Amino acid sequence: MNASDESRSEGQSSSTSGDGRPRSGVRSVVVSNALGQRLDNFLARECRGVPRSRVYRMIRRGEVRINGSRAQPSRRLSLGDVVRIPPVSSDSDINWQPSQELKEKARECIAYREAGLLVVDKPPGWAVHRGSGLRFGLIDLLQELDGGMECSLVHRLDRDTSGCLLVATNPSMVRTLGAWFRERKVEKRYDALVCGRWPHGIDRLSIPLRKLHIGVREHRVVGGESGDDAVTLARICRSSDRITWMRFRTETGRTHQIRVHAQTIGHPVVGDPKYGDDARLPKPPRMMLHAKSVRLPDGREYEVRAGSEFRDYWNKVVTMPESLDQL
Repeated sequence: MNASDESRSEGQSSSTSGDGRPRSGVRSVVVSNALGQRLDNFLARECRGVPRSRVYRMIRRGEVRINGSRAQPSRRLSLGDVVRIPPVSSDSDINWQPSQELKEKARECIAYREAGLLVVDKPPGWAVHRGSGLRFGLIDLLQELDGGMECSLVHRLDRDTSGCLLVATNPSMVRTLGAWFRERKVEKRYDALVCGRWPHGIDRLSIPLRKLHIGVREHRVVGGESGDDAVTLARICRSSDRITWMRFRTETGRTHQIRVHAQTIGHPVVGDPKYGDDARLPKPPRMMLHAKSVRLPDGREYEVRAGSEFRDYWNKVVTMPESLDQL
């Protein structure tokens, strides 16, 4: 493949792999949780399975752009930066093709559709993009719809978190949303069930967060004095001795922010596979964290309510016999 084959114009929605099958085209990714990360490391994460040599070649040839400009591999990313990534796939992706059933499930996740914007209700357990052994992500499925839709992530949700996810479908919307996220003008609210009774009076958590890399593909976030600033606002919706239904609003967008903040003060999110929960509680059907709504600075607000499993699990726990607490 020569340089002209690899480089595509901004806004092209698909290209063709070596076997003639359409594949995802140019992507514009808004930096939402990689503040200070080097460009080459960011691309290695975004293009998992692609050799490092190919990553550096993309940068060197100017196929990768930050806010429309060329950049060096050592460039540190800022919140809201828009990174243009050319079409690229690993050998393991070339023969992957989603089933019609998967594509229809992705289509059903679209809660709102406006000019330049999709608001998606991401199911729990679905990654937002492929990587780390995953054959597909939600964004990959959306790009397969309607003959090849142009889709760019403007923020992220953890794989086990459900709810409101914004996807831009044209470069203008990518730039607009990127600026709003960079200036922290987007308001995001979450519903969560946390272990135990959340203390009254703790309505603002300001705990710096630091990411620790464990092995090649694993990382963990810890709260402490050193790290990036992270602020979470908290409100109690319902409370019991065993469990609390919380409403969180994030002023910053750090990786695993709500999960680590809740765990740090001793009330982790129920069903959190990484940061733990209360073993005395019944096993939940999923991690009980849901992105409820997103409000944009122009007044638009989008909401997707948590599924019935939240209410059902709440009712199950609060009606448990007292004797079960001793198990």
